[in-house]
Amino acid sequence: QQELSPLQRTVKALRFPVSSATWPAVSEVVRTQVALCDAHPPTVSFSSAETPPVPSACAVAPLLAKEGVIGVVVADNVYTGRSIVPEDVQLLATLAQLAGLALANAQAYSALKHAQQELVRVEKMAAVGEMAARVSHEIRNPLVTIGGFARSLLRTPHEVERVQRNAQIIADEVQRLEELLTDMLDLARPSTLVLRPEQLHTILDQ
Repeated sequence: QQELSPLQRTVKALRFPVSSATWPAVSEVVRTQVALCDAHPPTVSFSSAETPPVPSACAVAPLLAKEGVIGVVVADNVYTGRSIVPEDVQLLATLAQLAGLALANAQAYSALKHAQQELVRVEKMAAVGEMAARVSHEIRNPLVTIGGFARSLLRTPHEVERVQRNAQIIADEVQRLEELLTDMLDLARPSTLVLRPEQLHTILDQ
């Protein structure tokens, strides 16, 4: 990024309250929403050693959006040295109108994007809540199975073949529970999209 010159830094830091007499032309443009030529711009004090020439006139135009004036654009004649004519004011007004529309569209897009993100979050949480009842049923069945086979192990711990079969059933049901809970957590928390090659038939099976 290119470093700003002393003049650019000073101009960027300028602030003119529109409700005061600091710059009457700016206040007038904000009030009337009409561009004008200001033949008596205020004197600006620059702290840099290179003091730029003072403009003899400025064109001031409003930045308009649906909610009204969102700012102003000021153009001076420091570098040209020529008078500012009505055509210059009209050109600046046209450019300011386009800039105002662009800023308003950018603000609207930002607000819309935030609203969409919030809507997605709310819908996901609503889906989680709706699934909770169904999931409780899905969890209860494996727990009942695990409990039954665990008690069977306690009753017949000496029957090795039966113990192995029941232990495998318990392990399978535990894995089923783990997968179910993992799916729930993946749905509830934000996740990052990871793209990678996959076997399509595996995805279809899942």
